[in-house]
Amino acid sequence: MRAMRWLMITAACLAAATADEYEFWDACAAGDTKEMENLLDAAADIDLNYPDEDGRTPLLLAALQDRAAAARFLLERGADAEAVGRWPGPPDGPLATAAALGHVATMDALLEGGASANAATGPDGRTPLIAAAEAGSSEAVALLLSVGAAVDARRADGATAACAAAAGGHGDVLRRLLDAGADVHVADTLSGESLLHYAARAPTADAVEVALAAGADVGRRSGVGVPTDVSEAYDEGQEPRREDLRGGLTPLMAAAASSSHEALEVLLAAAKRSLGSDFPSYVDAVDASGRTALAWAAAAPIRSTACIELLYASDARDDSATVDGLSVLHLASQGNARAVAYFVDVKGFDVDQRALTEKRPTPLMLASKAGAVAAAKALIRRGADVDAASTNGATALHAAAAAGQTAVARLLLRRGANALAQDARGEFPSQACPKTPRGRALKYSLSRAERRAWARLEKEFGGVEPPDAVAEDGVDSSVVEDLEDDSVVDLDERDEL
Repeated sequence: MRAMRWLMITAACLAAATADEYEFWDACAAGDTKEMENLLDAAADIDLNYPDEDGRTPLLLAALQDRAAAARFLLERGADAEAVGRWPGPPDGPLATAAALGHVATMDALLEGGASANAATGPDGRTPLIAAAEAGSSEAVALLLSVGAAVDARRADGATAACAAAAGGHGDVLRRLLDAGADVHVADTLSGESLLHYAARAPTADAVEVALAAGADVGRRSGVGVPTDVSEAYDEGQEPRREDLRGGLTPLMAAAASSSHEALEVLLAAAKRSLGSDFPSYVDAVDASGRTALAWAAAAPIRSTACIELLYASDARDDSATVDGLSVLHLASQGNARAVAYFVDVKGFDVDQRALTEKRPTPLMLASKAGAVAAAKALIRRGADVDAASTNGATALHAAAAAGQTAVARLLLRRGANALAQDARGEFPSQACPKTPRGRALKYSLSRAERRAWARLEKEFGGVEPPDAVAEDGVDSSVVEDLEDDSVVDLDERDEL
């Protein structure tokens, strides 16, 4: 009984201490220094660096809520200025957290209390300056630079604060960093992308203009582990060999891949001014995969033709294929419905153009495999053959089935695809489905579609009845969507392409 009594007393004390800590965290978040002081006087053993249930330490709470007075109070009482919380709290330390939010007053308090302006923080090792630049907080950047923050400090992937500002399109912040001595020719160590590559992917052209004005090279290639002799070739103005690039994107390609048409327009104008007669070769340059800027624009997932039109206006060629044998139409068919419409309607591409690969797929087959419903619909509306077969006899319906793409399979069947088409091995689309829950459900639905088709064509079928594809799979038919049910609306039905 005595032991039990001591356990109950200990539990009650712990509960009281926990309650005090919860109240203390609330007071920190509210910036109520009087209540914080009262709670500490009542429970002096409160751990000032202990995180709450959401992984936030008292100092992190003050940083998140911009409570400068609370931050000063905690630091004066001995809180660790560099203590980080735990998941799911902010991944950064208090100063980087405040910097990312632009909480300048709290940053002042933290710096006065001993927080380091150059402390590596978070899982990516970014500094407070990188966090502030990434958020586009000009005031926070100015404050950190004024206390000696290293302008070219790198995070784990080798990117600097200038790269972070450029990636967000924060031209004013990037200009401030470059004026403070940031290296305009910096490149990260993960993908080899330069500052201009980061700027080219931003939604606006502000950072591109700032980087170009500071002397960034419009023709700089990305690439991991580019050999030394290739790096020297850059300096000599030579185009390195494709096999040596290991990526090798130009900023123009980066802008096209991100559908950043404003950045693309600025880059094209700058290249035209600086390259003169070499401008056409710059526009049509290829990376290691054989993609040009136009190919990257076609493959961009954002449904837009703005970048494509800009490149055509600069006389970009569209007759090259990637090393995988894909044309720009094949690339567009995997997700960019508007680009599909543009290439077929405006540029006259053959809607059933064959890729230069062993299986010779059509754009519709690639769209089906990728689950690109809108692109598949755009192709079908322009006359794509839904039953065209690759060299192994597989149709677009086989491709959709093999990839488990139920929405595209539904679209193909509703547009007249043959559910009884057999590939070179004699397999029906239902037999191509993956052995996953989603694949088994699709297999069941396709099997039903095959049997309905068999019932309609029994006399012409030749006596070979399709297999009962999923009888052994134990699929509950009540939860399987009927692929030929006209009451079911296709995805992207409102897309009028």
